[in-house]
Amino acid sequence: MLIEYIRHTAKSACRKPFKTLLTICSIGIATASVVLITIIANTGKVSLEAELANMGMNGITVGADEKVRTAKLGTKELEIIRNNNNVSEAAPVIVSYTEAKMHGLVADSLIWGIDQSAKDVVNFSLQYGRMINGSDISAQRKVCVVDSNFSKAFYGRENIVGKKMRLLLFGRYEYFTVVGVVKSGGSILQGLMSGYIPSFVYIPYTTAAGSKNPNFDQIVVCVKNSNITEQTSLEIKKSLDSINNITNGYRIQNIIQQKQSLNRIVDVFSLILSCIAAISLLVSGLGIMTVMMMSVNERTREIGIKKSLGASKKIIATEFLLEACSISAIGGLLGIATGNAAAFAATSFVNVNFIHNIKTDIIFILLATFVGGVFGIYPAIKAAALNPIDALRYE
Repeated sequence: MLIEYIRHTAKSACRKPFKTLLTICSIGIATASVVLITIIANTGKVSLEAELANMGMNGITVGADEKVRTAKLGTKELEIIRNNNNVSEAAPVIVSYTEAKMHGLVADSLIWGIDQSAKDVVNFSLQYGRMINGSDISAQRKVCVVDSNFSKAFYGRENIVGKKMRLLLFGRYEYFTVVGVVKSGGSILQGLMSGYIPSFVYIPYTTAAGSKNPNFDQIVVCVKNSNITEQTSLEIKKSLDSINNITNGYRIQNIIQQKQSLNRIVDVFSLILSCIAAISLLVSGLGIMTVMMMSVNERTREIGIKKSLGASKKIIATEFLLEACSISAIGGLLGIATGNAAAFAATSFVNVNFIHNIKTDIIFILLATFVGGVFGIYPAIKAAALNPIDALRYE
């Protein structure tokens, strides 16, 4: 019986191939839109979490409030933060804009003054050479680590360890030796910047400040347990205020809270876009209903013949309902394939990982089939309710 239903459904759908194809495409486009939006939203959230994870999901940043003149962020404050029992590591950061000259080229650059602990706080992916170490800090050495984009821009290759560059510091150009190359992107230091900077250079913070006891722009902190991040933030803030005899002199940003806030924004946008795509799916369902109603009118005499030969209302209704569901299911499959292909192309273009979930594909196939079934019920009932005598007389 099932094979007979399938054979009949295929035969009916092929009677008007162009009309059937248009209906399948309408369902496919709507499904592809939902799939594309869902994959991009999920990919965005995963990429966001990966970027924030580079500082550790338990990370916070500490900065002095510029409105409070006596609020300082120096080596004393760094030691107090590191001595907190809930802190696993803390790294100072000094940021400055400058120019870099190398291999006959000049580029605007962003200098990050860091220390040897930065590699434990920020997930640097070292490709060549080494990172900044303690002796570089104490000796205020003129060494640097660059990202691979910087290397490619100046030399057309990634490994430029040992090369010399000139950095504009304190109003004059100073020679620096490249001691390491890290992978571009995926750094929370880059994520802290709101604008695009073409090249990143990491140097000892003592060299960046010209002093062994400088004031830091920020201190990046890793907390041992994410459950006590808020508690640790309050403790750090209280300790720093206390040693400087001030109130609310420091700004502390919780990376976990930032992640949650950004995820909520992504969820809201994806929900809005999904609703728009869902409306198009409903419109496609109305298209299926229209096509099936036309099919009932075109096959009225055929229905009358079947009923006169003993076909029950259930058989007639099932045939039409199965045809509507089949068209929707095929459209859903086409839409899922198209949506996944488009999402893969988009993620490849922006160089992020493609996130695919087979369970989501199954849900969308079932959803498309369900829409076809719902909008195919009325035409099926109408076909089943036809009077065989009137149907045989229909021209």
